[in-house]
Amino acid sequence: MTVKGKVYNMAVLINREGKIVGKYKKMHLMGDSPEVKAGKKTGVFETDFAKIGIAICWDLNFPSLFRRMKQRGVEIVFCPTYWKYEARAHHPIVYNEKHKKRELATLKSLVMARAFENLFFVVLCNPAKNENQKDLISYSAICTPHKILKDIKDKEGLIVEEIKINEIGQLEKLYKEAV
Repeated sequence: MTVKGKVYNMAVLINREGKIVGKYKKMHLMGDSPEVKAGKKTGVFETDFAKIGIAICWDLNFPSLFRRMKQRGVEIVFCPTYWKYEARAHHPIVYNEKHKKRELATLKSLVMARAFENLFFVVLCNPAKNENQKDLISYSAICTPHKILKDIKDKEGLIVEEIKINEIGQLEKLYKEAV
């Protein structure tokens, strides 16, 4: 999305009435085109159901971003991604199903770590791949600080789960030093 002549990788928050009520510009760039600029502001928004945060893709690798969201009272982080298997990150540099499994395990561990270390929910949404996207890790999940509630892998679909926001307060009392 272009803003004031600059290109950003951006997520928009749309309310129940269909109006844009927030925008978040990806802060940590990886795999973006060279003309894409990094955002500078943490994406935290008040909604009618919870205080939410937004992170995009590679932002998931930066615990400090998620810590800032927690400090601002976030209860759920939504993280749209385009996470893919990077052949150059594995050896040997050829497509290998074992590498893809390791990359999926890495993605799951990052989602679980961000949820646990900050005691909030994380919702990850990655696209389903087609036959031309062999390197895409097609995985989406809804995660509590202790487990993945629902997930979907290697297919299109919609996952829905009722979450209990008050669970966060209970966990914060249990783990006082973590917050």
